Amino acid sequence: FLIVSRTRQVPAVIAETVGAYRDSDVAYVSGELLDSGPMTVSRGIVRLDFSSGASVAVEGPAQLDLVDEMRLVLHRGVVTATVPESASGFVIDTDSAHVVDLGTAFGVSVSHAGQTDVCVFEGEVEVSTPPVGRESQQTQLLREGEAIRSSKASNSIDSVAFESSQFENTWPVSSGVLQTTGAIRFVKPGPEFHPGNYQDNENIVVFPEREN
Repeated sequence: FLIVSRTRQVPAVIAETVGAYRDSDVAYVSGELLDSGPMTVSRGIVRLDFSSGASVAVEGPAQLDLVDEMRLVLHRGVVTATVPESASGFVIDTDSAHVVDLGTAFGVSVSHAGQTDVCVFEGEVEVSTPPVGRESQQTQLLREGEAIRSSKASNSIDSVAFESSQFENTWPVSSGVLQTTGAIRFVKPGPEFHPGNYQDNENIVVFPEREN
């Protein structure tokens, strides 16, 4: 007889946590394997490293479903995603938006009212509305420094001003920085930052390495 041992592959693993807890008030722990299914983060921030290579930071309160290594559904909360070329095509779905990564870094938030905001920090994403009855599906390509807003009630994609402040807590974690102390400033994501032109005489400035 030939016995073959197979290693169980799960969609994601908890890479890092910053005071992240479940609804049951049990803390998430780095190294936990996550199966497909619902996930709740009552408070704090947790970074999920997917087996596809995508890295997603989730800030509570948040509710989401892990579908597989290439897709999650965000019902409520704030997430930022850093997706390498190997995981291009990674999907974040909400009730009003279907967000497909095209090799990039971006943020998605869903409010209590169900409003979805998408901001692209680097690269490109494709956003489309879910099909509803006979209404035609809208699709929009977003590039670095662009943002949209959608809602289930309107079933439309509206361009809005790029504003990354709601992602300031998760962006450092998805970039690998858990905590800073002292005179350190983590630069907000977006196209307006150019390292060669940036000056700060009071802080040590930290920013993620960028493609190219």
